[in-house]
Amino acid sequence: MLLAAVLLYCLWHFGYEMYLAKETRFDWILNRVLGMQTATWFTVFGAYDARVVNYSIYPHLMYLNGLPIISIDTPCNGFPMMYLFLSFIVVYPGPWKRKLAFILTGVAIIYILNLFRIIALSYISIYMKDYFYFNHKYAFQIIVYTVIILLWMYWIVYGRDRSIGWAKGFMDFIRFKFVSRLLQII
Repeated sequence: MLLAAVLLYCLWHFGYEMYLAKETRFDWILNRVLGMQTATWFTVFGAYDARVVNYSIYPHLMYLNGLPIISIDTPCNGFPMMYLFLSFIVVYPGPWKRKLAFILTGVAIIYILNLFRIIALSYISIYMKDYFYFNHKYAFQIIVYTVIILLWMYWIVYGRDRSIGWAKGFMDFIRFKFVSRLLQII
């Protein structure tokens, strides 16, 4: 397990931090999709004229009613958080078929959470500019990493145990019955 964790860290460090972090095509597409989905949200639910424009300085700048509101850059696309979650699940024991289903579900949850983070930050930049930095730098980071840790705890307690169905595990988890099982595992 430790060897797998070290290998995943090296893959992350040398593969992403040294190469991909410089906004590759993958990041560009992910940033663009997040920007377009955010603009769609504002067009449908906010009655704004929303669009995403590319500039060299701000590659994915979203405009609302003609005003620049937020730029979605590579560190903001959620990919590092998805990789962290994936690494947690991959290195922890469990059946691979179940792992794959859980990884796909968890990555989708993190993606949607990040999309709503960008939408919320857009609203904050419109209506409460003074709170943007704190929420961008701290509040939303705490929320997202808390969800990742909760997903990991769910996997440790319920995910790898085939005798427990996903629905029963989820109900026990939200009722905090997982604490006693977690203590038994540890």
